[in-house]
Amino acid sequence: MTFRRFSHTLLQLFTATLLLLLSSILVADELSQALLESRIQAIQKRGNSAEIATTLGIYQEALSRLRETEAQNQSAAGYDKALESSPQRQAEIRARLDTLDENASTITGISIEDLSWQELEIKINEVRTQLTETTASLDSLLRQIASEESSGSSIQARLEEIDQRETELPNIIVVVNPKAKPSQVEASQWLVAVERQLLVAERLALNARLHSQPARLSLQKTELEEANVMIGILQNDLASLETVMKGKDPFNKVMSLVQLPVDTPGYALVQTVVGINDRLAEQRAVLLEKLNSNTTHRDELKSSLVKLTGQYAA
Repeated sequence: MTFRRFSHTLLQLFTATLLLLLSSILVADELSQALLESRIQAIQKRGNSAEIATTLGIYQEALSRLRETEAQNQSAAGYDKALESSPQRQAEIRARLDTLDENASTITGISIEDLSWQELEIKINEVRTQLTETTASLDSLLRQIASEESSGSSIQARLEEIDQRETELPNIIVVVNPKAKPSQVEASQWLVAVERQLLVAERLALNARLHSQPARLSLQKTELEEANVMIGILQNDLASLETVMKGKDPFNKVMSLVQLPVDTPGYALVQTVVGINDRLAEQRAVLLEKLNSNTTHRDELKSSLVKLTGQYAA
């Protein structure tokens, strides 16, 4: 009876000791960047021997992979969010496109015929900036769509590499004791644990990318359609503004003074102004020629963009 009580007491003591020990130990999944950084700081204080440098390098590699794991987790979350939000965003774009007609314009609330030369110049620069930005957006969308549509085989290949790498990793149980001293053995075990976490996170991110790909591509193609429509509208607006500008000559009033009699007071000053006007008129003619050239170039660009966009209409 005494022996049984002793054994029971011993078992309770052993269990309490074990629980106390385990309370200070973390499983590998709870390995944190903060803990790795503290290990690195501790090992750096030991000196610069070859063994310390090797151990330090392993800890640093583990930290780098743990950070990459977090990035993969964020990537997976982003793809999941895109899967959820893409249909609504696509519907909003489609609704905007449905409201447009053949007379659609970005210039609203004003009559461009009533604008002065200076106001027309400002408005033209604004429209040109919008056109440049929208064209850049369209170009970016084309590249994104092409990249996404060709990514399937590379994603599958990477998933196979992940499966293979997981079989190559040592099948060990790794525990993390925050109170232990840094060592090369611990660093190596942690590196294995972190790499396994990274592979799992990367697989989840790649699968999330594949799963969300149809929704994301559909949205991107609708965005591409909207960008192409907006380019056409902006080009039409620019052409209208340039046409109105050509009809407005800020030098007409000065030119009407050329017919003054020679003995008119201020005649010499008028002639000086007329000379300046002539030079400005020449400069204006050059600028207008450039405007016409740019308009022709934009028309050619629009035609090329329409052909290229058609490749992604499906």
